[in-house]
Amino acid sequence: MPPEPQIQPKKISPPIFIWILLIVAALIGSFQIYRPLNIPLPGRGMDINEIHRKNIENYWKTYKNKEYGVEFKYPEYWYVLGGTKQVPIIISSTGKPALQGELGEEIIIYQDQSYEIGTYERRDIIDDILSTFKFISTSTENKI
Repeated sequence: MPPEPQIQPKKISPPIFIWILLIVAALIGSFQIYRPLNIPLPGRGMDINEIHRKNIENYWKTYKNKEYGVEFKYPEYWYVLGGTKQVPIIISSTGKPALQGELGEEIIIYQDQSYEIGTYERRDIIDDILSTFKFISTSTENKI
């Protein structure tokens, strides 16, 4: 009697198996990319002015001078010069007082708490610095 032929189960060839695996991975990946993200991100729910104010509060340096009676915040890449009886406080973007015709921004604060704005390119930064001024020599703190 001749031997009975044995039926072997068909095996999926490796190239077809790899293609099926790639298609499934692509489908899963596309669902992950296009689903809505519910991850809380910094700034969500805050308007741009609130973010700007928080940046000033958290990342700007604070200068305090009891002799002149002032306190203010300024960007870390700016400089505060002077602050003695002879030399007024100069807040400068260049690290030195600006000369006539030079580019740079500065605010000069005098001992009587008056101030003057020197040459400037970025009025927005000057306004931000001025918005943080507090007079500390009186019993009540005033803001300009």
